[in-house]
Amino acid sequence: MAYDRRITLQQKTTIKDAWGGEKDGYEDLETVWAEFNPTSDAEKFRAGQAEATSMGWFRVRYSAVAALIGPRDQVMDAGKAWKIVGVKQIGRRRSIEFTATHSDATGS
Repeated sequence: MAYDRRITLQQKTTIKDAWGGEKDGYEDLETVWAEFNPTSDAEKFRAGQAEATSMGWFRVRYSAVAALIGPRDQVMDAGKAWKIVGVKQIGRRRSIEFTATHSDATGS
């Protein structure tokens, strides 16, 4: 296993804006070394937009903080937000695998 990239684990939270209103956002929990394995790519056209979607998994060493991350949360990798769609513990507190998707919308 090659833990060769730094990712930030982010937990979904409610934050207050400057006017006291609430909105969903993400809070950085921990930056860790990870292994990444891309599993699929797809492209769709929606309302005149080309949308490329990638799927893959990130594997990190087990930690109490990483164990808090679930399908409501996301991973930041090289400035891109990856939405977590699945979580799997590998071994007994050895590592955690996050299956995630990333979408890029571009005008056509």
